[in-house]
Parts: sequence; structure tokens; C-alpha cells
Amino acid sequence: MKKGVMAISASILVVAGVVLPAGYFGQVAEQTLKTRMANMPYGVQMEVVEYQRGWFSSSTRIEWQPPGSPAIPPLPGQGPFGGASATDLSAVLVALDSGPIAIDLEIAHGPVFFAVGPGVGLFNARGRIDPGRGAKEDETESVESGGNYADVYVSSFSGGKVSGRLEFRSLDWNFGPLFMNLEGGRLFGEWAGRNVFQLQHAALETLDLTTGTVDAGVRFSLTDIESRTEYPQGLETGAILAPVESNASIGEVQVAGSGGNSLMRMTGLSALGSTGVDADGRYSFANRFEIESLEVLEREFAPVELKQESGGFSEAAMLKLMAAVSAGIFEAPTDPQAPGEQPATPPGGALAAALPPLTAEMKEAVRAVLADGPYGDFSTVAMYQGEHALKLDVYQAFDPDLVPAAADLASLPGFLSGAEYALDIEVPTVAAGNLFGQDLLQTGLSQGLLELNEAAYSLSLALRNGTIELNGRTLPLSLPTAPDSPFNEDAPSRFGEDDEPSPFDQARPR
Repeated sequence: MKKGVMAISASILVVAGVVLPAGYFGQVAEQTLKTRMANMPYGVQMEVVEYQRGWFSSSTRIEWQPPGSPAIPPLPGQGPFGGASATDLSAVLVALDSGPIAIDLEIAHGPVFFAVGPGVGLFNARGRIDPGRGAKEDETESVESGGNYADVYVSSFSGGKVSGRLEFRSLDWNFGPLFMNLEGGRLFGEWAGRNVFQLQHAALETLDLTTGTVDAGVRFSLTDIESRTEYPQGLETGAILAPVESNASIGEVQVAGSGGNSLMRMTGLSALGSTGVDADGRYSFANRFEIESLEVLEREFAPVELKQESGGFSEAAMLKLMAAVSAGIFEAPTDPQAPGEQPATPPGGALAAALPPLTAEMKEAVRAVLADGPYGDFSTVAMYQGEHALKLDVYQAFDPDLVPAAADLASLPGFLSGAEYALDIEVPTVAAGNLFGQDLLQTGLSQGLLELNEAAYSLSLALRNGTIELNGRTLPLSLPTAPDSPFNEDAPSRFGEDDEPSPFDQARPR
């Protein structure tokens, strides 16, 4: 008798230990979810707009409003999309920003839960999102049925770390001249701390983008895309930049014409990247790409190596730029010109009025970016026919002491007076004759655009202190002079000596 009473009492205690805390766990789950959804990097903060809490499970709706679209006014003329005008292109950009996008979640909260799936912990949630029309009404629809939706999972054992996962089988978008299809996507991230987000893994089986018409269009496709990212210090709420280490790969990239003819095919792309921050708070980026094979118009280059390094970007300036883009890049069109009124004369050296003028906010944002002294260094070596090394080096920078006034941003001399640019190209003679033909090469030599030595054709173009040089000769084109530039004319590549040896290193001039 006593044993029966004890067994019943023990069962009651166990049930009570599961049932009674469930209400408390529901409160903690709600607060944790709301906090974590708000603690996202710039542009992806989410808002919990509805929450219905129950004892064992709850339901909620989360919405994400994409950042404001750049206000691009309609432009006249025909565009590249099978007769579609630039107005249609503007409509595409607006369609890409037609949020908010809603996610309806069903949440089971602990300490022991069964509603979403058996388990223990703080909470486990699942939901579904339709990128085109919000969350699916029928949450019981089987994943095996396909459909234009993504499944979302969010879970936490203790509340200290919240994991999120998004998966989809197939997503389609149709924006008039553009059609996009994504297949087999997976995205995983976690909130490692109260205000820190980590995006750790992203993968996509295929991406297809088609433009134009059946008779005159282009198809762009990628397969086997994968990326892994690690933020050593996390990515704080509202942040757009942070120290990061990443590696990525793409199985194949192909660009084909309307008849199926291949315009470009690339296989075996792998990339390593890192982002660091200097003592002055400016960020720098370094990336290294290796390509197994690249085929362009039936010309194959294998292998190919690219290196890129850039820097001089502060988070404050980049956030200012993003805010200006969201508010609108160009000024609204003015009233039509009155009869008999003379058109305004553009300032001397003004750029061609192909686009409306920038807004005042956009001008100030551009000036803020230039004031940080941005620079970029890009180099590549492509092996043609397995033995001829084609080399390209591009360096560009801006002197922060020579940032033009907002009114001078549309002035070519005013803008270029603080810019530094260097371009060096070298192509072995055998490869140059095969790729470009002797007539074009001879024309380049006769006009002074190319130089020829015993082994290669070369081109060197430089812009420094308002002076343009072509193959070492100063061109009769002078821009406003600038004080001594802080940039080293013979600056070596900023890729460190610790890089692993590469078969391209011996071929690269430094």
C-alpha cells in the first residue's frame, strides 16, 4: 500500500515538475525571442508583431522590413532586357523591396516539450515563410510537396544561446524582365550573446537568373555554393562591419546566351577572406580566390588566381551611406522647363547629365566615405594554355585631405584631384597574338597604348597628383595639382609574407 502511494506521489511530483514551470518558461521564452530578434545586424532586425502565449506552447508572428529601396527615378530609353525600359528596371528594384516579410512560428516551451517535437530546454519553434505573400496559412503542408516557401527553425536550451535555421527546397521570383530561381538553400546562425549575432553557414544548390526574352536573353547560373563565416567578436546589434574570417566555394558559374551558347564558364572557385579593424577604427578586407578553370568565348584559362585587399572604411561612414541610399540616391525630378526659359549652364568640368543630381544627404555620405581614405588593390594571374601568365594589377585610393566639397562631387577635375589610380597589364606575346590578333596589337603599339619587349605586351596607366601617365609618358591632360600624396608610388602588395606559396608567385612582378 505504501509502495503504491509512494509511486503515485512520485509520479505527481514528476508531472508537477514538468507542468508547473511551463508557464514560467513560456514567459522567459517570449522575452528571449523578442530580444534576440531585435539584436540583429544592420538591415535585418526583426520585430515580433504578435505573440499569443499559452501554458505549453505559444504562437507568434515576426516581420522583417527590408531597408528602404534606393529611389531611382524613371529613366527614358530602352534597356538591355528585351526592350524593357529603365522604368521597368526601377520597378524590379522596388519589387525586391516590397516587404514586410512575415514568419509565423509555433513555439513549444519547456522544461519538457512535445508540441513541435520531443525535447527539453527553454523552447523550440518552427514556422514557414512565403517570400512573396507572407507566411503560409496551412502550416501542416508537407515539405515534400515543394512550393515557394522556406521553413524556419529557432531553438534554445538555456536562453544564453539561441540558434536559428532557414531551409527551402525551391524559391521563384518573377520581376518582369528578370526571373530568379533558387534551389536547395540552407542558412544557419546563432545569437551567441545578448547582443551578438553569428552567421556561421550558408549553402545553396543552384541559383538561376534569366533576363530578357527567349530570343534575346542571358541566363546566369551558379551551382554548389557554400560559405562558412566566423566572427571572432560577434556582430553586434545594428552593426554593418566586424572582424571576420570566412571561406567559400562555388562548383560552377555559367553565363549562356538565348540559344544556349556558353559565353562564360567557371569551375572550382574557392575563396578565403578576412576583415580586420585598425587602431583608428577603420576596417580593411583581404580576399584570395583560386579558380580551377575559366572559359571565356571558347578561350580557356587554367588555373586563375586573384588577390584583393581594400581598406579605409569606417562603420560610421558606411552606415551614413546606407541611410542615404535608403532615403533616395537622386533628387526628385524638377518641374518642366518654362517656355522661353534658358537651361541652366552646368559648371565647368561637370560630368555628363546622364542621371539626376545626387541628394544632399547622398553627397555628404559620399564625402564621409572619401574622408576615411579608402583604397583598393586587386591583382590576378591567369594561365593561358597552361604556360602563359596573363597579369593584371589595379590599385586605387583617395587622399582624405583632398575630399571635394559637396558641390564639386559632380566635377571631374575636383573629384580626380584627390584620386590615385594605377593599372598594369602584361600579356605574353604568344598569348596576345592568339587572343587579340596582330591587327589590334599593331594598332595599340602605333597609338602608344601598348609597349612591346622581348616576351610580352604591356600597358601601364597611372593617375597621381592630378597628372595622367600612360606607359611612363605624361599625357597633355592636367588636373588640379595636389600636395605630396601619402601614397607610395611603388607600394608593394599588402598581402602579407605569411601567405602560403603559390605557383603564381614566381610569375607575379612586384
